[in-house]
Amino acid sequence: MKERPFDNFKTAITDPSYFFGRSQLIETVRKSPFRVRILLGGRRIGKTSTLRALEWSLLDYHPGKPRRAFPVFISLQYEQPQDLDNLRYILVARLREAIERWQKVPPTLLRLREKYREYRRQVAGANVTFNFLKTVSAKFDITNPDYERRLLRDDFRQALLSTIDELKKWDYEFEGVCFLLDEAEFVVRKDWADDAWSFFRGLKDTDTAWENLFNQLIQDNKHHFKGWWNQDGKTDGFGEPERSVYKALVENRKEAAENLSKLVNLSQNDVMDALEVLAGTGVIRQLDEEYYVVGAQLFEKWIQE
Repeated sequence: MKERPFDNFKTAITDPSYFFGRSQLIETVRKSPFRVRILLGGRRIGKTSTLRALEWSLLDYHPGKPRRAFPVFISLQYEQPQDLDNLRYILVARLREAIERWQKVPPTLLRLREKYREYRRQVAGANVTFNFLKTVSAKFDITNPDYERRLLRDDFRQALLSTIDELKKWDYEFEGVCFLLDEAEFVVRKDWADDAWSFFRGLKDTDTAWENLFNQLIQDNKHHFKGWWNQDGKTDGFGEPERSVYKALVENRKEAAENLSKLVNLSQNDVMDALEVLAGTGVIRQLDEEYYVVGAQLFEKWIQE
């Protein structure tokens, strides 16, 4: 990183109104938030402020820009992980706490500055991480104070994948997680640093394997998907109203029946009938009494291909 574009701040900037510069870097990360990047620079050059800017930028909704990563800011100097198992626990704990804090932000707040300020004010529940780990059956021993903040490799992976799956079902269109690790030199100085970086590189390779499995599942089920879509009218699958409504929902991600009626030029009764059929197959989900969102990811990806 080059010279600090903002000055006269003794601590990292956490107010979007006072941050400027680094726009090209911020936009680059926004476009591909799941790549590994390292920020290098001297003291007080703005590395922490930039990570905070990435945090509020990734939380901010940008229509038409997919693959939004849920950001998790972690100061490793503050956390001071003792070993790799402890680091894995910290990553999951801060992720779960960040999710709970974000869910507490009132949806009525529209301006980024107000949303981010409220997000930072929120306090996660004391047992949020432990309660989550119990739901994914992680081997988490709270009876031993020396090991209660540690996660084994498989438990971490299970917790992370479960959380990512949860994020994908949100209305916010998050597709994964972006860990913003501040003061990573704390880990670099440890004798277990090589093990940590090797683990995370392996985790990235595992994600590639999961993507390959995802594509294989699409190939294995494309015959069923074709029958559902029923483009040629040879099965008892969807009709033109269902296909039109589904395409509109994929494009807009979240809609009410009234708006869908206008988008596809069908009566609201016809749209409601189509939504009932689509929801019955699981390719869309009903969020509440008014809104619907896309459901099955495999089917959506098959349609897009």
